[in-house]
Amino acid sequence: MKNKYHAFTLMEVMLAMGILAISMTLLSTLQTKSVFRVLRGREQIERIYLIKEQVYKAWIGQPKKSTEKPDVIRRENPETKIENWRKQITKKSALAQFEKDIQIVSTTGSWKSGPWNRSMTIASFVFQPRKKADE
Repeated sequence: MKNKYHAFTLMEVMLAMGILAISMTLLSTLQTKSVFRVLRGREQIERIYLIKEQVYKAWIGQPKKSTEKPDVIRRENPETKIENWRKQITKKSALAQFEKDIQIVSTTGSWKSGPWNRSMTIASFVFQPRKKADE
């Protein structure tokens, strides 16, 4: 007598479940990695704003500072170490004519993110217009 029921064998069901499990694992891994990349990107954007804010507070409207040692600023929340260096404009540079009006500031921010130490360096042109007596 011929069987009139059509069904999947146990082997076919197990193979389909294995393929489904592998594909779900891969998708969840990709999703987790993308979430961590978004969080890391958000953290870097926050640090960029924090570093730029400190550059503006430290350099705009202040007299020109020495190039010998950096200004070091430590922030508690979020814990960040920011170093501002004033870079010298060389006489051969095309910017030499603007030496009295601009400063080149190199800023390095470093922080701990989980088990890793992260850092970011930003170069800024800080415009400081001459006062009437300087002209």
